[in-house]
Amino acid sequence: MSRNNLSKNNLFKKISFFINFTLLCSILCSCGATINKAPELDKKTIQYLALIPPSSLEGVSRERAEYINELIRYELESKGYIVLSNDIVSNFCSDSSCSNRKNLKELYNIDEIAMLNLESTSSNDFLLGYYNSISGKFSLEKLNGEVLYSASNTYRDSGGLILQSGQVIQAIINQSKNGDKDSMDKVNYKFITSLLKELPNVKKGIANTNNNKLFITDLKITPYNKTVTKICIAGNPSQSAWLVNEKNNTAELKEINSGQYCGAYRLEGTWSLTNKLKVELRSPFGDLTHLEVNKK
Repeated sequence: MSRNNLSKNNLFKKISFFINFTLLCSILCSCGATINKAPELDKKTIQYLALIPPSSLEGVSRERAEYINELIRYELESKGYIVLSNDIVSNFCSDSSCSNRKNLKELYNIDEIAMLNLESTSSNDFLLGYYNSISGKFSLEKLNGEVLYSASNTYRDSGGLILQSGQVIQAIINQSKNGDKDSMDKVNYKFITSLLKELPNVKKGIANTNNNKLFITDLKITPYNKTVTKICIAGNPSQSAWLVNEKNNTAELKEINSGQYCGAYRLEGTWSLTNKLKVELRSPFGDLTHLEVNKK
């Protein structure tokens, strides 16, 4: 057999393998999430949640894990839940076990704990296509660890060959495209929506017990010494306060007394009072108000 015929046979085998592999992946992709719900879930009044940081997984960057967790936050908020800010949660929960979860309840009056455990993720390129997958489990738990809702799934996405009438009509090489985040982001998003699809929406008419309107009053700018300026504001107690420049860099104001926030800064360069500075007050659940800082 000639060398050309051997090369053609090898290529045909590779294409045949990928065709079979793609068809198998398409079948696997049709599988939905495995979901379990406690009978009491639909009867409970749940609105405020703490979303615990995802469990670490070898091969997944911290940025990717945080991005996936933000997709969960987005989906929860779209269902009407109010989710405690990441900054607050990270002060109590360094990992998915969150041994201080009871303190979250006492300080911020949350209803339940939400979390995602990533089990595996992969992104692969082949001769004529790609194959991406992500696997994990989402759960909604009481503070004592009792599970109210759980959903597990492995979501897969593959592509490359377009088949029609048993023949190869077109071969699309998606390796470079698969290097973009768009392909994997699509898998991540569909994975998250599959996990939360049967989680009940927040019932209409539930009163927002934490909706005290944020306010900032009594902005004071005073020299502290020759190089440092002191900035203080008054506002709602037990919030977080920040000085923000026009590049969205932040510097924290500490709550020195109930509802009184102060900080001392070198106001030069991008932090100069002649530039656009503002002070922000943020609630633990993501509400925000701000006040412009003008040179007097």
